[in-house]
Amino acid sequence: DGTSSGVHSPYERLSRDLKPGHRVLLADGTIELRVQSINGEDVECKVLHGGVLFSNKGMNLPDTEVSATTLTEKDKTDLAFIAESDIDLVAISFVRRPEDIREARQLLGKNRIPVLAKLERPEALNQLNGILEEADGVMVARGDLGVEIEFERVPFVQKQILRRAAVRGKWAIVATEMLRSMVDHSRPTRAEVTDVANAVLDGADCVMLSEETAVGKHPEVAVQAMMRILKTADAAESLPLERFESDIISFAAGAAGAAVSAAERLGAKAIVVLAGSNVTALLLSKWRSRVPILALSGGEATLRRLNVLRGVIPISIQSQAGMEEQIRLADQRLITEGWARPGDTIVIAGAIPLGEGKETNSIRFHRVRPQESFFP
Repeated sequence: DGTSSGVHSPYERLSRDLKPGHRVLLADGTIELRVQSINGEDVECKVLHGGVLFSNKGMNLPDTEVSATTLTEKDKTDLAFIAESDIDLVAISFVRRPEDIREARQLLGKNRIPVLAKLERPEALNQLNGILEEADGVMVARGDLGVEIEFERVPFVQKQILRRAAVRGKWAIVATEMLRSMVDHSRPTRAEVTDVANAVLDGADCVMLSEETAVGKHPEVAVQAMMRILKTADAAESLPLERFESDIISFAAGAAGAAVSAAERLGAKAIVVLAGSNVTALLLSKWRSRVPILALSGGEATLRRLNVLRGVIPISIQSQAGMEEQIRLADQRLITEGWARPGDTIVIAGAIPLGEGKETNSIRFHRVRPQESFFP
């Protein structure tokens, strides 16, 4: 609610958190105010850069230490609902410290839904390593982040976040204004094409469209343009991507790295991940394999989550299939999809025994069998 002379904010602590001289940024920073004085709950500001303010636009306080907790009461209600639902993953907004992720996990209870930290506040950058330890992945949410910090720092902060996520084996998503001009136009700008391609080169697992598909005039064209850029950048990639740092490699990460190295040296057509070895798929992805990774699973939710991982192709199988049956199904799929021919080498990785949640401990070399051997 508001008029040309004032607007209402639902944030009850606003007048207590702000101080004279602090900046108040509205609508992704397109409107900039500076606090002049505070009288009770009224905050008087000077308009530095004006504009039209529409309903439900965001507010950023880059100079202010916000006293509100990261998780609002609505967030807690939503997480309780998510805990009982078939949700693939949940992203927590405005994460500032590792404790925010731990609190979200407590609210999710026994439901092991992957939790992503949206990095939008400067405080999160100061505690990035701790947040990466707690979260399953991170999102470089450049809309709010580019308002909370100096916009010229965003490219370098993005690279830093992606690098640290890569060396810790965590998902990383880049979002906001990737193809912003396609909200109105049917072709991206050259700068946008470069931005998306650089996200690939920086090591992002995923990129995300928002306004382009939510309110844009050409949603399908925007998705098609994004896919073209991603495929070209992935194929033309010449610079080595970040891999695990030697001082944080675990047994499972080392096994995954050995599988990738062997597959690349042998000219293998694929790395097949046995069902129940979801962590193996993540670790293989983080070693930035040049060889396609086929991840087998009998769970629909798991298959959807595997789509987030770079270079991983989820393959649906019967949930009770044993190891030899999984390998047979993988051979069949590789041939029918044209990914391999009989006699080609593949590498099989996973956690043995199957279904016991063990860490990656098995690497097997296998030659694809001809189709006639699929049936007795």
